[in-house]
Amino acid sequence: MRRQILFIWAALGVLTLADLVLCRRLGLSFYGWSRPALAASVAAGVALAYGLTGRSPALARAAHWTLAWLVFVNAGTILTYVAAAGGAPLRDPALAAFDKALGFDWAAWCDFLAPRTALRFLLWLSYLSLFPQIMLSIFWFSAHGLDTRNCELLGANLAALLVTAAIFRLAPALGHPEPGRAREVATLLALRGAGPYSFDLAHLEGLISFPSYHTVLAVLLTWAHRRSPLLLPVAAVNGVMLLSIPTFGGHYLADMIAGAAVAGLAIALTMAVRLAPAPPPVAAAQTLLARSRPIP
Repeated sequence: MRRQILFIWAALGVLTLADLVLCRRLGLSFYGWSRPALAASVAAGVALAYGLTGRSPALARAAHWTLAWLVFVNAGTILTYVAAAGGAPLRDPALAAFDKALGFDWAAWCDFLAPRTALRFLLWLSYLSLFPQIMLSIFWFSAHGLDTRNCELLGANLAALLVTAAIFRLAPALGHPEPGRAREVATLLALRGAGPYSFDLAHLEGLISFPSYHTVLAVLLTWAHRRSPLLLPVAAVNGVMLLSIPTFGGHYLADMIAGAAVAGLAIALTMAVRLAPAPPPVAAAQTLLARSRPIP
């Protein structure tokens, strides 16, 4: 388990370093670091205080994974801005054509929901449920000593983000012009122009349209709770959230299909890393000793 945790933190360090290098090259800067720094300091303090004293190992674990997620969310969101800062042709016409071939009409779906205010409200709540679901998962797994699940969930999200950002860099899209997305679309268009750019960390937007990262998270959160008492409610919330993504995220159906595929790939990579055998300590020491001996 320790090996996987070290791998997670190493990956977060590489992601942060990549952000610094790429932002410098692209003329991207971010301000408003006080709130993220304060939140990270509190999480680190709780993890140390309760971990070192042994007062509450469960709370220490929860604070540790909260800190890791804070680093991931900030570094990962910055990476999406890096991915959006390019001039590749927009793929909206191709994505719209794909949806049409599947028989999905985004405008008709929105028209169907427009008079159904109760259903729209339910979908809106489910769309906003990602952060509460992540925090619930962190504390549930920590309380039950399931560090493996916390590690899998964050590791899979790391892998999925890298794949998603790479695809979006090569195939950017604006998505549908849902009224609540005006600021997001404006940011995307600005990033396609000439820099430098400066953004407030407190008001970062979810920029990636294709693939849909909301879909990625819906799949990964449900997968993380396999064989868990929370599986059915988590699956139900995420099932409803999938219905909300085209409307409130302005996504094409193609975005969601691609997001599900990315989630599947991330799960496969995560399980492959988890199941990779670690060299036995004795065997590893013997190998190092043999290599250190002079050749006769």
